[in-house]
Amino acid sequence: MFGVTRVQVRSFEKGILLKHGEFVRALGPGRYWSVEPFVKRHIDVLSQRAPWVKHEQLDVMIRSGALKEDAVVLELEQHQRALVWIDGRLDAVLGPGQYALWKGMRAIRTEIIDARAVRFDHAEVHAVLKTPGADALLNKH
Repeated sequence: MFGVTRVQVRSFEKGILLKHGEFVRALGPGRYWSVEPFVKRHIDVLSQRAPWVKHEQLDVMIRSGALKEDAVVLELEQHQRALVWIDGRLDAVLGPGQYALWKGMRAIRTEIIDARAVRFDHAEVHAVLKTPGADALLNKH
């Protein structure tokens, strides 16, 4: 009940402070202590070395603006697709939804495409169509 917890957030990590299971704010590098009784605080530590931001409360973090300095945020509508390059290599073709990629550790480049276009024409169309998942998002006619 009266425990003391310490969490270390290293220079290549980001801390996600949760109180009673709800997102409060993002934390930079440092040591964090919690000594409050009865308050359910928890810090999830996410590595920025992995390019994709993965967290169950990603939507809340995006809506709060907590990631705007540290991540590339993509919010794709139903008719949009995104091409994502990481370190100069095509990594993903994304459909509608919310996504975030950490800035700083990797070179991230994104391109949003309107899928309503009659013909998908891109300089690297062959690489795009070979990317896993692209078949489901782009029609090859």
